[in-house]
Amino acid sequence: MSAVTGFGKALVVITGASKGFGRALALSIAPRLAAGSALILAARSDDKLQQLKADLSRGESGLTVRCVAADLGCQAGVERVITEIRDIDPDIHHLLLFNNAGTSLNNILSNFIF
Repeated sequence: MSAVTGFGKALVVITGASKGFGRALALSIAPRLAAGSALILAARSDDKLQQLKADLSRGESGLTVRCVAADLGCQAGVERVITEIRDIDPDIHHLLLFNNAGTSLNNILSNFIF
């Protein structure tokens, strides 16, 4: 069995991405994504999300990074994340969702149609 070296062209959604485990996860996954991939970072703190985006954008990788400052405990926040997901090029090989937020993503999954 071979080790996984990359995720290919993917859409990756990480909630709770502004600090701690979510931030570390984003920094770890980004280099493993192929050009044309998209990384959606969601958290309540826009300034910390923007700093993470800047850190991820330092290398030219062809990765699209989008930040969604939202409270996923309310419908409006969930809808903002869904809007970003729907705006991504559908030509992806993988969808990775890391729910690291303190609230449930059941609304995102039930409202999003693949």
